[in-house]
Amino acid sequence: MPPAKHGKNATANPVYSQSERRKDNASEGYGTQKRRAATISMQPFDCCHLSTQPCKIPVITPDGYLYDKANILENLLHQKQEIARKMKEYEKQRAEYEALQSEEAALAEQKRLEDFRREQRGAATATVKVFEGAPAPEKSVAGKMLEMKKETVQTEKGRIVPKMPSFWIPAYTPGAKPTEVKPPSTKTKCPMSGKPLKLKDLIPINFTLANKHSSVALEAREERYVCGVTHKPLNNAVPCCVLRKTGMVITMEAYNRLVKPDMVDPVNGEKLTSADIIVMQSSGTGYSEKGGEIKKKKTAAQQSA
Repeated sequence: MPPAKHGKNATANPVYSQSERRKDNASEGYGTQKRRAATISMQPFDCCHLSTQPCKIPVITPDGYLYDKANILENLLHQKQEIARKMKEYEKQRAEYEALQSEEAALAEQKRLEDFRREQRGAATATVKVFEGAPAPEKSVAGKMLEMKKETVQTEKGRIVPKMPSFWIPAYTPGAKPTEVKPPSTKTKCPMSGKPLKLKDLIPINFTLANKHSSVALEAREERYVCGVTHKPLNNAVPCCVLRKTGMVITMEAYNRLVKPDMVDPVNGEKLTSADIIVMQSSGTGYSEKGGEIKKKKTAAQQSA
């Protein structure tokens, strides 16, 4: 078999090029690989951020995240249940901690009384020995240990005994302290932004249908909604905003050209403020020049040259 042609197979280059390394990494699974998410991987702008399905009753948060009302209510209810469960755990541990503190205080008070009585007994014995000359009684092992200032412990029956150095004995084995449970936050949060979110903060919005008389299901349409002012089709590539007072969805271009100069709602003619404009959060298009570019990075073992 004749040898491979160097020009065709590019095997004559003495340098291991970057393209060859990238090709080998992709085929063998070595090295760090990056891939940009395509348009098909992006969530449409009118879909719920929880279910990733088109919203039946769309509501939006002050930060611009769109949810279906049923899904976000279920999520907030689940958060409240978790908060209640964590609060019960915290109160239970707090009660156990207070009981332990009370028990330790009672034991410390009892030990203080025992030490005082022991000192009084020692003083009385010394007085009898000085004035009467009577021999001192034989001291117990605990008494001798106390004189030697050795560490002692108190048993369950109240006896003072020397502390044994045998750490493997179950009675002297140190125990682990209970895990401290911190008081949980009582605020429900937005699943996307992580900021506090209440039910009253949800704002209902009104999309303008592109074709009100179409018999095709809404989920199957390519163009579902249009701008409420210019009737321009809406998609991930078109930045949108919501007028808080009426819930109308318009493009940012329509807002900058028609609404922002006078700050008047085009539906009811009411005055608007900057707080009444909510910019919708979009997942992007998959193209870097349109914003919202998403990349996936996978790290693996490196291949030596």
